[in-house]
Amino acid sequence: MWQVIIFNVTNGLIIGAFYVLMALGLSLILNLSNVINFAHGNFLALGGYLAYSLTPTLGYWGALLVSPLLTALIGVLIERLMIRRIYNRDPVYSLLFTFGLAFVMQDTARYIWGPNGLPMGLPSALSQPITPTLFFITWYRVFMVSVVIVTVIGLFTFLRHSRIGLRIRAGTLDLETVATLGVNVRNLRSFNFALGCLLAGLSGRVIEVGAGTGANFSHYPTTVSEVVAVEPERYLRERAQRAAALAPVAVSVVDGVGDRLPGEERSFDAGVVALVLCTVPDPQSALAELFRVIRPGGQLRFYEHVIADTPGNARFQRFADATFWPHVAGGCHMARDTTSAIELAGFEIATCERFEFSPAPPLPPDSHILGSARRP
Repeated sequence: MWQVIIFNVTNGLIIGAFYVLMALGLSLILNLSNVINFAHGNFLALGGYLAYSLTPTLGYWGALLVSPLLTALIGVLIERLMIRRIYNRDPVYSLLFTFGLAFVMQDTARYIWGPNGLPMGLPSALSQPITPTLFFITWYRVFMVSVVIVTVIGLFTFLRHSRIGLRIRAGTLDLETVATLGVNVRNLRSFNFALGCLLAGLSGRVIEVGAGTGANFSHYPTTVSEVVAVEPERYLRERAQRAAALAPVAVSVVDGVGDRLPGEERSFDAGVVALVLCTVPDPQSALAELFRVIRPGGQLRFYEHVIADTPGNARFQRFADATFWPHVAGGCHMARDTTSAIELAGFEIATCERFEFSPAPPLPPDSHILGSARRP
């Protein structure tokens, strides 16, 4: 019970951490410049895309440092060339302008990086759980919360004790008086807008094998940062890409097969297989690949066919597998001992519910399993 409580608390903290970073920059821009920045979330996405593009060259840590600075620089250019022209107008102008700017930034990002989410791998040190007992709390989660704490303390100290910070605070109260005292308000606004974009640019995985048409995408919770959906069949992959555009989380639909998954070792927090291990040519190879790409402490969620535990149904499953069923059900094999295969691959089954239903009456009920396993 206490593990469930800690799991929910840490999930709340990590989501809250992103909201805090977003809110800090947004409130800075609004209070000093009186600009309702509808495009603020796009600067967050821009920081993430820049980090993805810079990682192959600078590595994870280099990209983490450089991408927020580049985001801030782009923010300065947009402020000086565009937003500065509407400071003295009704706030509705800034709302409409940044609303349109958000669409421009979204379409630009789609043109450069594509419409689907992109995988951002973590260093092995951050993907490890902090303890074997608290396997669901990785060092990445601790790192993100720590970054937020340091950022909040640093921003508070900057605004309270530095000369520029004091000018920003004064400007939020009476900008005209600050200007009459000789402070360059235009530069102050530019710096403030860049600081807000810098905080938005601080940005931070599940692999689904055999995604099909993407029917699972809409069910992923918002706590999932990214889904890499692997689907080898072209027609299904195209439909999955359309479903990914409507998903509540970032989904990347990629070509691949179960025994050669597109991912580095220990680069995913969880894996999902739904009626897949019954169709792949070699389920043991697919499970070995899942074991490779899921980090220690990560989860494997499964919903699969399994051989029946009654002799009569098991005989029917074997007969169907040897005759007609794989030809009419996309290569499905109902008589595989999926539970044992998962354990043989090295996973530790945590929960497993067995149930039966008929896929197409008058066929007899077929055995299925639904559960989760942990990667030690």
